[in-house]
Amino acid sequence: MITIFTIPKSFTNPHIEIIQTNAIKSWLFLNPQPEIILYGDDEGVDTIANKLNIKHIPNIKKNEFGTPLLSDVFNNVEKIAKNDILCYVNCDIILLQDLIETTKIINEKEKKYLLLGQRWDYAQKDLIDFKLNWDKELKENVASKGGTTQQALKIFYKKGLEQIFFSAMTKAKLRAKELSRELE
Repeated sequence: MITIFTIPKSFTNPHIEIIQTNAIKSWLFLNPQPEIILYGDDEGVDTIANKLNIKHIPNIKKNEFGTPLLSDVFNNVEKIAKNDILCYVNCDIILLQDLIETTKIINEKEKKYLLLGQRWDYAQKDLIDFKLNWDKELKENVASKGGTTQQALKIFYKKGLEQIFFSAMTKAKLRAKELSRELE
């Protein structure tokens, strides 16, 4: 149903390793299980991909500063994804089953769509024990100790619509520049 793709940071920092590992493992618990594609050649990405039996694409285009080009990743995933629903998500975002259920509803009602989501901020300092009801426990902890942020970190769209995403991003950047000039 869904292909999730991301560009992880290096796994050399213990904290980054924990939060990225928790996130990727949470995606494996979604039902139906999504195809997961990790992009990039930062240290440890190949190791986690092999350990969890996840597709890994190490070679992506980068700018002159070594930053991966999202446009290259989006173009590549369009070609290789097995599913029609694509989800770009930051690699530290834990996903829960309600995301799949919501996506199913939208997908049944709309032929074309672009969904953006926001995250809950929560400091998960240890590896999650993915036992029965792990997600319920996490939701309870987040509700009591977490908070929301306005950052859009999940992007869902149907194959063939990546140009809509990039067009929307360009328009948003232009509008932000206009607003900043108006405030001067």
